[in-house]
Amino acid sequence: MSTTVPVSEGALAAVSAWPVNIGQAARLSGISPKMLRHYESLGLLGSVHRTESNYRQYSLSDVHTLRFIRRARDLGFSLSDIA
Repeated sequence: MSTTVPVSEGALAAVSAWPVNIGQAARLSGISPKMLRHYESLGLLGSVHRTESNYRQYSLSDVHTLRFIRRARDLGFSLSDIA
């Protein structure tokens, strides 16, 4: 499990421009970029928007979903329970 700590809800409100890139989404949710890509591959995030250059762009809703996954994992839920 990641040792990254998610930022506060206030920090989410302070983000000036959505969508955010994978690094910002990882920092805001407390999940590593590698795990973020893994959760996307499992379908836990649904369809993530991509730029013409194929960079992922995460919405506020995506970051809230990632924060939920992080909390559920911290509480001991399996990925199949979360899905």
